[in-house]
Amino acid sequence: LAVPDCVPASPASKDQEFAAALSGWSALGTLDVSNATSDIPSHYHIKKTATGVMTVSGIYRAITPSYPFTVTWKLSDMLWTANYQIAGLMLMDATPTAFEMFALAFVAAGQPADAAYQKWASNTSRTSFTDTTIQFRPRYFRVIATSATNMAYEVSADGLVWFAIATGINPGITVGNWGLGVTGNDNSVTAEAAFDWVRFS
Repeated sequence: LAVPDCVPASPASKDQEFAAALSGWSALGTLDVSNATSDIPSHYHIKKTATGVMTVSGIYRAITPSYPFTVTWKLSDMLWTANYQIAGLMLMDATPTAFEMFALAFVAAGQPADAAYQKWASNTSRTSFTDTTIQFRPRYFRVIATSATNMAYEVSADGLVWFAIATGINPGITVGNWGLGVTGNDNSVTAEAAFDWVRFS
């Protein structure tokens, strides 16, 4: 295994390796496929056949964050056929209602990938969208949370050298949950992804 993919010697209790069936998760919206390791070994497989316009669907679980922290995840693969297929990680309030999403986005055929971060008032109401075009398709992502109001977003092709997407981000919420989700943003498309792991440090 490449260094970033090795399971930590001392995993955090919040880490998810998706080596067993999902447990302790709640649904955000509805999904057509949502399982760990049964379809794709040691991965979380998520699919929404028709995302609907401005709707995020996924899964989430509670977290009591201790700052500073970093959450890193590997997005092994995603459907890459239509605007605006998006898959990523959500930091959510305690309800959860509002959340911040950091994700990989398909923008247009023949164009590079986009790293996108978005604020949602709910899973059917997006309030902001910012994207950065990158000349490679990253598989590794991380949020570096210095405090509840100061976060940085980074991506990497191989989990070794990191490219800064944004710094000084205030999610505008008190984080009480985190999750994984897909959306089509402005379009109702099929969105599908495979997440290998999520780790906290």
